[in-house]
Amino acid sequence: MVVVSEEKKFVFVKTRKTGGSSVELALSGLAGRDAVVTLIMEDVDRACRRAHQPRNYFPTCSRPSRFWNHMTFGQIDQNCVSQDLSAFTKIYTVRNPWAAWVSRFWWEHTKVPPFSVNHFHEEAVWAVWTLMPRHSFALQPCEPGEGPSRDKAKPTWLGSAWASLLVLCVQVLALLALPWVSIGCLRRWRAACVRRDKFMRQAGTWSKQEAQQHFKEFVMKRKKGEMLEVHSLVSKWQGGVPPPDQRVLRMEHLQEDFDAACKALSMPATPLPRLKASSVVPAHLKMPYQHMYDEETRLYVGSVERLIIDACKYSF
Repeated sequence: MVVVSEEKKFVFVKTRKTGGSSVELALSGLAGRDAVVTLIMEDVDRACRRAHQPRNYFPTCSRPSRFWNHMTFGQIDQNCVSQDLSAFTKIYTVRNPWAAWVSRFWWEHTKVPPFSVNHFHEEAVWAVWTLMPRHSFALQPCEPGEGPSRDKAKPTWLGSAWASLLVLCVQVLALLALPWVSIGCLRRWRAACVRRDKFMRQAGTWSKQEAQQHFKEFVMKRKKGEMLEVHSLVSKWQGGVPPPDQRVLRMEHLQEDFDAACKALSMPATPLPRLKASSVVPAHLKMPYQHMYDEETRLYVGSVERLIIDACKYSF
């Protein structure tokens, strides 16, 4: 999920498998009515889902950009054509990369796409959105391949009318495409459930050595690290210290860091919700993340994740 609050002057950039779902649920209630809050993708309990109110993430005439889950900060900044995010506080979560890779291994093999009408509708909007030219929603023309710039985003009558027409087309076409998109979503959901159940049956028979071998195959195939959404922000750290406009929430001290961020933004301290998360790791394979590594995989993850490890002073 993405949260952009103009009222509170902060933007939340969510990374995967770092406790970001709890943070986004808490921030969505503090961000203000006009904030951009996207759908939550994780399986949370009914009380948390009822408290979450996604809003302003579909294209509108006043904000002709689309927002989705796990956007990088650069993508968020590009889509906020009417806002200068350089003055906003950037909030994001990080985690020990070696632990994050183990968590990602189990999640990749057991993930199931969301099953709700809201998510089907978002898929329909995305299907229509991809048919539009990349710069169609700029209020003034821009060069091909470039996003709309803030200098050119002046609300001229012609630009507003063009954006309004395109937004209306997206909304209407998405509703027309919803039945067909929903069928595709249902098929993907069913196929994912079958893959998950098959993997869980196989994992239930693994020994610890076999689990380590499967994890090694998973690791060596990946060329990019975790937490890519915030690499552009972490690269601005100096001597292991983030800039004043960044608030880093370490998963290992999530509530403590979140309280500090709320205090800095003059927001009330809020307890982070505990999400309903069922463990997918077989009982006999529940062990410290270090046991899933051998020397080769430990060094490989260390090299791929060098930016996060050096900045946050993480160790194996």
